[in-house]
Amino acid sequence: MTIRFSIALAALLLFGSDVEALDRIRIAVSNPNMPNLTVSVAQKKGFFKDENIGATPDVGARMMLKQIGLDPEKEIKVLALGSDAARMMALKQRVVDLIVISPPADSQMEKQGYRILARAYELFNFPYLGLGTQLRKIKEKPDEIRRAIKATIRANRFVRDNRDEAVQTLVDWGKVERDYAYASYDALRNLFNADGSVPEDGLRLVFDQARRTAKITRDVTPAEVADLTMLREAQLVLGIKGR
Repeated sequence: MTIRFSIALAALLLFGSDVEALDRIRIAVSNPNMPNLTVSVAQKKGFFKDENIGATPDVGARMMLKQIGLDPEKEIKVLALGSDAARMMALKQRVVDLIVISPPADSQMEKQGYRILARAYELFNFPYLGLGTQLRKIKEKPDEIRRAIKATIRANRFVRDNRDEAVQTLVDWGKVERDYAYASYDALRNLFNADGSVPEDGLRLVFDQARRTAKITRDVTPAEVADLTMLREAQLVLGIKGR
């Protein structure tokens, strides 16, 4: 049996070229939806400005499929269709059998009679979104990276503590109906990390999936791939005790 399903592109952090005065960075997200609200809030509330600077659906989907007894390497065919809207249309037209989407799209589809089969956060601890850059960038501009991390932590904390304003940001940014925006917020509010910490068990899930995909046989430790030094420094400046 081959199951066809659609995924979104992972969130990326792309640093732009150097500019005079303020440094400019570009942060690209796959969709203007609730899981990606951190970036919009950080921009709207001026957290990035304060710091003087302007993903993983595929992995999660494969892990969820394994939870229900399917072999994601042999029994599925992946189609990358882009936005939530494109994936929802593909499901309605029966181009695919199931899709991976984020709130509020899940609530919209549920109201139309579609069934939610699983939610990743109910099945495993998993770092859905994060920031990444080149080693050269870390070496050359560590303070810029620390400030970006500070801004995103502040945005996450704001989202958790300000329901109405976070929802309004999602309505304006994602062009989402207010009822769906509130449903998205209530479903995912607790997933916005208040201190920026990355769970090691979640990282290992990502590494294990990536090793299988790349056919790497040796073990890969978190220290080889994730550098949390600047996170710890940003937490210290913000007065946050990391986990």
